[in-house]
Amino acid sequence: MDLPDQFREQVREICRLYNTAESDLKNIGRVEQELLITAVNQLRYAGQHLLRALDSDDVDRIRSELDAAKRHCQRAIYDVNDSGAQFYLEMIDRFRWKDYARVDLSEVIPDYKDHIKSIQSARQALEVDADSQRDREAFYHAAREHVTTLKGIWDLFEE
Repeated sequence: MDLPDQFREQVREICRLYNTAESDLKNIGRVEQELLITAVNQLRYAGQHLLRALDSDDVDRIRSELDAAKRHCQRAIYDVNDSGAQFYLEMIDRFRWKDYARVDLSEVIPDYKDHIKSIQSARQALEVDADSQRDREAFYHAAREHVTTLKGIWDLFEE
């Protein structure tokens, strides 16, 4: 079946989200050296919904399946970035409280107190329930930003 033109842009958006999730999976998976099952499963579900949409002649079913595919892609992006953020938070905590617990890190790391505020902000933001507090898109964008911030702080601390 040919997909009705009214859905072409929605399919492009799903493809963009899918590619973002897949890219994040590769990047964060390399750091953690493990397969992030929840995000992979979300992409599998997205693919199933997309195929059902492409196989349907019913406009309402196409719309419903494409909406579901988009939500699964967004959830995959959140899951992989949440996992990455949790990984960096754990590494930073280990560094601060175990490896260098007896060192005044503010004397050796530039802007240490500002980095601690960023870490606390990321930790608080990631503890919020995404579905009840914000729309999915805003939440996965925030999760991606926190991963970038935490990775930068971790790289600095590691140096």
